[in-house]
Amino acid sequence: PQHPFRKCGDSGIQISTVFEHLPQVADELCIVRSLRTEAINHDPAHTFMNTGTSISGRPAIGSWLLYGLGSPSNNLPGFIVMTSTG
Repeated sequence: PQHPFRKCGDSGIQISTVFEHLPQVADELCIVRSLRTEAINHDPAHTFMNTGTSISGRPAIGSWLLYGLGSPSNNLPGFIVMTSTG
């Protein structure tokens, strides 16, 4: 790897040294490593992970969270989607 990993916190989770402040909260993180999909390419798998379906244009989990919980700011969007083209 370009940046080495080191064990952090009581949990011993490995975090890259590129994230300077993340080790301070390592024991408060929940990292899910069990996601799996039948999609063989990154873009469809990314869509499936965020929306629960491989069909483009469906609302992502972030938009549902914003809808249910509301936005902490009136001046900034609570959730945005950055799509790739090509």
